[in-house]
This record gives sequence, C-alpha cells and structure tokens, in this order.
Amino acid sequence: MTDNTEVRPTCQEPGCDRPCHLNSTHKKTGRKIWRKLCGKCHGDKIAAKHGLKNLSQVIAKKAGFDSPRALQLHRIKEQGFESERDYLDYKAREQGFENHRALELHRIKERGFSSEREYLDHRAREQGFENLRALELHRLKERGFSSEREYLEHKAREQGFESHYALLDHRAVQKGFANHIEYTNSRHPYLRYRKNYCENQDGSKLGFRCTSTILISAQLDVDHIDGDPSNNDPSNLQTLCKCCHTYKTHESKDWRSPGRKALGIKY
Repeated sequence: MTDNTEVRPTCQEPGCDRPCHLNSTHKKTGRKIWRKLCGKCHGDKIAAKHGLKNLSQVIAKKAGFDSPRALQLHRIKEQGFESERDYLDYKAREQGFENHRALELHRIKERGFSSEREYLDHRAREQGFENLRALELHRLKERGFSSEREYLEHKAREQGFESHYALLDHRAVQKGFANHIEYTNSRHPYLRYRKNYCENQDGSKLGFRCTSTILISAQLDVDHIDGDPSNNDPSNLQTLCKCCHTYKTHESKDWRSPGRKALGIKY
C-alpha cells in the first residue's frame, strides 16, 4: 500500500522553522500547494511593502481605518453592539456564562491556574520575564517610555488632559464622584465605609474626646474594631483619625493580630 501523506514543508525564511502556509489545493488531484513561507513571514513581507508592521495593519488601512483596533470596533458596532465589552459579554452568554470575565476565568482554571494573576505570571515567565509586571515594563520601554508613569501621562495628554490624575478625576466625575480617590475608595473592601470625621470626637469610642482638626481625608483611617483586617463587616469598622487609630491599636494590641500579608489578603 502506498503512503500518499504529504509532508508539510518548512518556511524558507532564514531563521524561521515554522511550517509553510497552505496556498490552495489542486482541484483535480487534491494535492496541496504550499507557499514558500509560513503565514507570519508571508504577512510580514506584505506589510513591509506597505511600510507597516503586520498584515492586520494592512487590512485595516485598505478598509480605510487608522488601526486594526478601529476596524474591529467598527465591525462590532455594525453588528449592533455599543462597545466591545457588550459584544464579548454577548458571545460569553451564548456559551452559558454570565459575562466575558466569567468565561475568561473559566478558561484559565481549565488550564490548571487558580487565578488570572497566576496565569499571566506564567505567560510572562514563558517569555523570559520574572512576572507580568516585568513584562509590562519591558514593553513600555520598547515603546520609548522610561516608566509606567511616563506612559500614563502620555496617554492622558493624547486625550487632552493635563495629567493622568486629571483624566482619572474626569472619569470619576462622569460616574458621579468628586474625584478619582473617592471613586477608588468606593470600590475598596473597607475604605468605602470611611466617614468624613473621627467617630471618637464625642469620646464614645476610646473614652476621651478627639481634638484633632480634620482638614483632608488622608487624616482619617478605617479601623477594624476586633483587630482582624479580614473582617470587613460594616459593624466591625469605625472611622478614626491617625492619632486615635494609633492609640487604639496600641491599647487593644491590634499589632499582635496577623497582618494582611500574613493572612494573604490582597486588595
């Protein structure tokens, strides 16, 4: 019996060992006709002729868009979705998941990872980096930025804002908050319960009246009454100024309780 199995050739581009890209199949004989290059190298050569980096940019340019991202968003809106998030959530629900985030986490756990962070760190190590953070900083430096802060400031100025914090404040105001700090705290496990005054000002919490003058919110802390930083039940939280909080921690010996690092708490 003759073995008619075809051997897929290797890309002829120097230094590339990927398999060649299939060009077509002969109609009469069924023989596969392979390109001399793999799909990536073939696309890179086409892109180079147009002065671009990859084939996706060529396709977007021919369609009249500035970037592949712009073309992708256009196609999503053509299908009746307001945003990419709406589209991804819709596709996830088709597969029986609540939203796209739930689908992503499901796929990550299927691969044996306990969390998204663990998976992303693993992917970074595969590329020779210590973790995801190191990979992200490397990519920023490749784009000419010396730090993440410089990159964020650059992106903010592109959108017409003086600084990154000005952009964050703008987004927070749109959501009904006074500034980005108030918005961030509203999502925090216990800082969202912080009041704008020290609850010991009448002496009911520590047995003496607080005399601190509160000028800014940074003077106030949220104290865990039982000393357990993992117990964020509202009934276990009280707002104290820095002085009262320090006194309470000393008197109640809260410093003896395992801290957030020891308990593995991540916010």
